Amino acid sequence: MSPKEEYSDNISNWLRINQHSRQWLSEQIGCTYGTLNQWFSKGFPDWAKLAIERLINPPGTEEGGLEVTFTAREFERIEEARKLLGIATRKLYYEEAIAEYTDQILAREAADKTTVAQNIAHFPATQPSTRAAEEPGHYDSSSGGKEKKKQHTDKTGTED
Repeated sequence: MSPKEEYSDNISNWLRINQHSRQWLSEQIGCTYGTLNQWFSKGFPDWAKLAIERLINPPGTEEGGLEVTFTAREFERIEEARKLLGIATRKLYYEEAIAEYTDQILAREAADKTTVAQNIAHFPATQPSTRAAEEPGHYDSSSGGKEKKKQHTDKTGTED
């Protein structure tokens, strides 16, 4: 059985179980009865599948009642990714995608906090100087740290 036939059979079964007619379905999704009958044999367009899925699983009937809407292009991209990953249902794909994205965000946040903490730890705390109260002097590196005698030069350029 082809996917088109399987989808049509699933919709037919759902209509029968819920005691709805094809006429009712065509009115609900906004197409003519004749068009709907053609889709049962030739395949449903994506927008009709989405509309039918909303009838089968109305928003708010799932646990938590969260409803998320996408543009047609966004929905196509999401479906393409879901199929590439081989995930059977949209619900499972959305749950996995949200969980993975959440993990990425939290890992990035943890890495940022670690980076900031490492940067802060990299700079040593200021140490009080034992010579902070002393008057600054000039030291000669060859004198072993002894203060070099200050020389005074007057306006004529001669030393005292």
